[in-house]
Amino acid sequence: QSGVGVEHIPPGWDTWFGLVGNSRFYHYSVSNNGVEEKHGNDYATDYFTDVIKRQAVTFIQNATKEPQPFFMYVATPAPHRPATPAPQYANKFSDEKAPRTPSYALHGADK
Repeated sequence: QSGVGVEHIPPGWDTWFGLVGNSRFYHYSVSNNGVEEKHGNDYATDYFTDVIKRQAVTFIQNATKEPQPFFMYVATPAPHRPATPAPQYANKFSDEKAPRTPSYALHGADK
């Protein structure tokens, strides 16, 4: 834990939408400008990658109405574990294997 509550908005941010705790795609909470927003397991409303996509699109649509520049930082938990794909992609590549070069999984200075 970071030692700060969901109501904490880091200094310098005018708008804050941040995951509370570790990476999860369902059953998580976010800090939406310091207010806890809980999410469940409904793909249409709760899949975290899509939630932050919608949040980012709305932010850009609103920010571009103003003449001043803006900064937006979006960090998705994908592709980190838990690797929970959106339902429409769950079996999309089940027969595929990522390419492996001869140096795959080798450790050391000579890699």
